[in-house]
Amino acid sequence: MKAIGIYAKRTNPTAVEVAKELRVWLTQRHIQVLFEHELAVDMGESEGIDAHTLPQMVDIIIVLGGDGTLISVARKIGALDVPILGVNLGSLGFLTETTLDDLYSELERVLAGEFTTSSRIMLEAAIQRNETQVASYQVLNDVVINKGALARIVDMEVWVDEEYLTTFKADGLIVSTPTGSTAYNLAAGGPIIYPGLHCLVIAPICAHTLTNRPIIVSDEADIRIVMQIDDERVFITADGQTGMALQSQDIVKIRKANMRTTLIKSASKEYFEVLRTSSGFTVLSGETGAGKSIIIDAMGLLLGQRMRNDLVRSGEESASVEAVFALDKQPAVSQMLKEFGFPVDDTGNAELLIKRTLSRQGKNRVYINGSLATLAQLQQITAPMLAIFGQHDQQQLQRVENHLRLLDRFGLCSEPLSEYQNHYRQLQQLQQQLQKLQRADDERQSRIALLTFQSKEIEETQLRIGEDIELSAERLKLQHAQRLLSSCQQSYECLYANSGAICEQLGAVNTQLEGLQQIDPQLQEPISTIQDSLFALEDAAGQLRQVAETIIFDEGHQQEIEERLIIIGELQRKYHPEISGILAHKEQIDAELEQLTNSSVIAEQLEKQIDQQYSQVLKLGTKLSQKRHAAAKKLQKKMEHELSGLAMPNASFEVQFHQLEQPGLFGMEKIEFYFSANPGQQTRPLAATASGGELSRLMLALRKSAPAADGLATMIFDEVDAGIGGVAASAVGERLCSVAAGHQVLCITHLPQVAAYADTQLRVEKTVNCGQTSTKLQCLDHEERIHELARMLAGAQLSTQTLAHARDLLRRCQKPELFKEI
Repeated sequence: MKAIGIYAKRTNPTAVEVAKELRVWLTQRHIQVLFEHELAVDMGESEGIDAHTLPQMVDIIIVLGGDGTLISVARKIGALDVPILGVNLGSLGFLTETTLDDLYSELERVLAGEFTTSSRIMLEAAIQRNETQVASYQVLNDVVINKGALARIVDMEVWVDEEYLTTFKADGLIVSTPTGSTAYNLAAGGPIIYPGLHCLVIAPICAHTLTNRPIIVSDEADIRIVMQIDDERVFITADGQTGMALQSQDIVKIRKANMRTTLIKSASKEYFEVLRTSSGFTVLSGETGAGKSIIIDAMGLLLGQRMRNDLVRSGEESASVEAVFALDKQPAVSQMLKEFGFPVDDTGNAELLIKRTLSRQGKNRVYINGSLATLAQLQQITAPMLAIFGQHDQQQLQRVENHLRLLDRFGLCSEPLSEYQNHYRQLQQLQQQLQKLQRADDERQSRIALLTFQSKEIEETQLRIGEDIELSAERLKLQHAQRLLSSCQQSYECLYANSGAICEQLGAVNTQLEGLQQIDPQLQEPISTIQDSLFALEDAAGQLRQVAETIIFDEGHQQEIEERLIIIGELQRKYHPEISGILAHKEQIDAELEQLTNSSVIAEQLEKQIDQQYSQVLKLGTKLSQKRHAAAKKLQKKMEHELSGLAMPNASFEVQFHQLEQPGLFGMEKIEFYFSANPGQQTRPLAATASGGELSRLMLALRKSAPAADGLATMIFDEVDAGIGGVAASAVGERLCSVAAGHQVLCITHLPQVAAYADTQLRVEKTVNCGQTSTKLQCLDHEERIHELARMLAGAQLSTQTLAHARDLLRRCQKPELFKEI
């Protein structure tokens, strides 16, 4: 790998900063870095390479932006087919799979040649007018024919390989590659196609005939579309980025292009994983009072909120709420479950099942994966996965103590913070040791006297390990000396010394039988046995005599042993039941005595160590502060950029630092977010300044600027768009949609501008059956969504104009790039 080219989305302020960091990182690894010309200008570089020339000079290309940026670069590369590494600067994309967190680990793998690629087909589209080609395009995603907002239904005659297919009567038509099947095709109800398949999709947009449905054809097919229109405004767009207006009888010819796009696959993400996590924006709408608050209450119970007795329906004995969470991307939660002792599936398909029940008598039960759990355990387990953000419940923004944590996560400060905290804790330990050493003099002298006495008491006894066992055995012999002596002497005499002793009798028997051995050979074996017994008894008799000779009954020695054992027993009672433990205790005593008696020397040593550690803490704290200040500038720029897009163009956002007098556990400063909504006004603390609607937009801007700031997998927004409307409402919907690209997002809303951006819309309905009220969720299809949006726009009085407005709103929010000026 010799050279790498870099393209970027210029409107994203992070792109330039990341490009500069990449240049340093790659240059250190002896890789030549070439920038596309416009990016080089933004970076303040004197030289850049033309966008179409750059691919000829590099081995791979890095694209900083989103899927749209990558698609644009793919068209510029043309037939060169240089591998592309897509880096999404905001969240997860289908094409730009790599996030900023994974960027450098992915690059290490690429530089080592340990990567795989995915080859994607492209399309070429040509527009023929009066037998003359007037335009042509190369696309990676799709070719889209779309009518203007006020145009009528478009008739499009479609031929495949010169065979007539059908005439679509619809708002438009999409011809998509497998890559583009997850773009506008998906929003229009078309199928998702695995990128490696060799086929194309022809999908109508809002077809007005039931038989007009998406059709899959071979990628070798030649598709011809004849426009049957009058003077309507109808446009063709290529990848949603370029195009032209069409006229009646224009012919659009689409076929597989000779060129392909090669994408470097992420090592940490698979296609189906991206598919699972990308369409994650779900909206819940419905009339006021339909029961949307019940859903929020239920989710709150899963977070560990207290259950009220009035939650039990009248006539019922209990109430319950259940939820299932996927744990494939929650290793910390899986580990927590194991530590708590709850069952967890280690096969990679782990799920978390939570159930809470409440009886009318007030008995509350929590079950985690079928096992009983405490409320505290439930709160700990769900906190990293799920959070509810409400109009009057902007916890993270309103609590100043959370601001520093959010900034550190945004600025990737966890490692320098951890290093700083390790040294800070060591400093605290040294300071505690010094404080202990500097106790009052009388207390120290009293301690010295006690330890000196204990050390002397142990030392004077001259203990030996095992001594107590030896003395106990010797005492036992002395206590029974007379009995031992008598028994040994009597046994000796019986066996050997007395007349007619056992040995004497055995000897006589042996002599008598030996004389008969020649007469009867069978006597040999018993004679041998008698001889062995005689020799053994003679040996035993000798040993008994020796033992008897050694037994001395000394009453004075016995008294000495008793006294020694009493002394040892007293030490064992006071210090340790084992002599080895007593001696070890003396070593500890002597070490503490040395500290206390030499406290001035040790204090000087500790003070020196404290000074060195304090200097290290200051050094690391300064480094951490610098990283935080740099992150604060980036966050401020990103937040103001996002707030501008949320209809707050003049808003000011600041991260203010308050220096601490002494370093603390979390650094050398406290921080707080400051905010001003209007020009000319000084920024003030955010929690005390922002209104409910402003807090909603600030929170969304923070989610968009720092999507990984809290690591949440699921976010629930409870009417965070209350108090706003118009342009701001559309901007909120767009930001929620963007946040949902990397998270599961559920939003309760009354604004159609927000609901139209959702991937899925659920209507909350209240029904009464047999005198009982129930609330249910109805998943809406495309036409049902249009009617629901129309209701949200105009209330119960629906009209043709209202439905047309709702249909147009949905189309524009699902594919906004198609409605930009071409």
